[in-house]
Amino acid sequence: LIYISRFTRKKLDKLSKKITFTNTINAKSIILNNIDHGGYVSFIGLHGFSEYLTNNEYFKSINNSKFIFCDSIFPKYYNFFINFKFLNKSPGPDVLSLLLSDNLLKNYKILFYGGHNFLLECVKKKYSLNNVYQIIPGQIDYNNKPLLMKEYKKIKQINPDIVIIGLGCPKQEIIADFFYKIEKKIFIIPVGAALNFVSGYEKRAPKLFRLMEIEFLWRFFQSPN
Repeated sequence: LIYISRFTRKKLDKLSKKITFTNTINAKSIILNNIDHGGYVSFIGLHGFSEYLTNNEYFKSINNSKFIFCDSIFPKYYNFFINFKFLNKSPGPDVLSLLLSDNLLKNYKILFYGGHNFLLECVKKKYSLNNVYQIIPGQIDYNNKPLLMKEYKKIKQINPDIVIIGLGCPKQEIIADFFYKIEKKIFIIPVGAALNFVSGYEKRAPKLFRLMEIEFLWRFFQSPN
């Protein structure tokens, strides 16, 4: 179906060239090396590809990302059909777990924006991080700029170095773009459901599913909505 539309293919081909296809360890290193310079990264999968084609705000936010990482098999296999090369992917939950385990992060003030209310204590205990905060926002309309400004002011009161957003695609990427345009020094990492995985609220797919690259099936049956 993708190849039916020349416009669609051209747009996805352009996006595919922007994606950093690398493993989780390299993705973690890229993020750590850029924290002090501000900006935000994106993890993109099938949902992101569809939003990229249909949602202009998401389209702009992805294009403004400092780095775009391959979060699932769809971008990986799409790239194969274009370049006939199988490249690595960097799933958000794996990268987030590696980041939180790195001692370098203990030097930064971290804010979790979203996720479940017991996430904070779980992360402190599991990863031995103390300089960690959390804001649990209500329903957010990313088209409502005054509301987003109020949310930004909450974040500014904490004044974090890193904001990790767990609100799901496309909301989190659009919000990351909005926040970054106001505060250039901040480094933002939208990770979606990865916050629920690291807190233990949501069970991740068994390792066999991940090795076989069919984690999306597990997630579909766990959370069909």
